[in-house]
Amino acid sequence: VERAFRSSGNIIGCQVIIIYNLKMLRVFQRKFIVKKLECNLIIFIYIRGRL
Repeated sequence: VERAFRSSGNIIGCQVIIIYNLKMLRVFQRKFIVKKLECNLIIFIYIRGRL
């Protein structure tokens, strides 16, 4: 998983999502390790949800 985040170039953002959404991680795990774009999309949704 960490390798995918390194290649995504958005390590910090993804880690934040994992820390606050460990339960949801299993559901979105595949999307997390696929592409940077999908990771950013999850971060965007998360931020909007927090706001």
